[in-house]
Amino acid sequence: MVLDNYNEGDVIKDFFICIDKIKKITKYGDMYLDISLRNKDGVVKGKVWENADYFSEKFEVGCAVAIKGRIVKYKNIKELNIAYINEVKNDMYGDYGYKEKLLVPEVSVSVNKLYDFIINSIASLDNPYKKLLFKIYKNNSECIKSIPSMKSSYNLKGGYVQKTSNILILYNKIESKGPFDRNMLISLILIKEIGYIDYYNDDLYFSISDRGQKFEVQQLSYDIILNNINTYDKFPLSVKDFFQSALIGGKMHFEYVEYVNHLYAIDELIHVHSK
Repeated sequence: MVLDNYNEGDVIKDFFICIDKIKKITKYGDMYLDISLRNKDGVVKGKVWENADYFSEKFEVGCAVAIKGRIVKYKNIKELNIAYINEVKNDMYGDYGYKEKLLVPEVSVSVNKLYDFIINSIASLDNPYKKLLFKIYKNNSECIKSIPSMKSSYNLKGGYVQKTSNILILYNKIESKGPFDRNMLISLILIKEIGYIDYYNDDLYFSISDRGQKFEVQQLSYDIILNNINTYDKFPLSVKDFFQSALIGGKMHFEYVEYVNHLYAIDELIHVHSK
């Protein structure tokens, strides 16, 4: 964890993402800041006891911060008594070792290669599946390369594109001999969790958006599909009905949903046992 290599009383200077900031009042009437900080190793709590008003204006939730603090124990858990905290802007802390990848855990493979693999898979489809998925994936390419997937094994920067690529690879290895339409199966793999585009905010630690708090990922996925389908003058109703049924619980095409869910379950087992 974040402070495992430090002892009580040690002073550290480091970089974090602020994921929570709450103004509180002591029993003596003094304001202090109760802060949650995160880097790639985990989450740590911290408090600003002195000059809380001043430092509160120096950073916001969701931004990268530079801190100086002393390690203390509260209820036998290490946290930080913060003497200095400031938002990291531009390259102001570059000479002190600041790099975004120190704060945000990310996949260990090239997201560009993973994304290109997905694009090649889309290119193998027939229209209208191909043109629709090209539109969605190319218009949202940078977001797709960045966002995580909610499952713990892919809860990393780039996790969505890695997970989707792995599901496609798994499908290619065990492609069903049953009565499935390849265009429909691959399309469902590619749009099943595309709602993560709207589920997360565009910030350093991928906080959950307002829409993400209100709707399930698959509902968000369907909204994205429907919005893009509506940009076409003519789009096959049967394909539109397939996406609706597969994503928001219709009775038709259940066998496709079941098969894709089976692929996701196999992939999760593979990752659990490979750790």
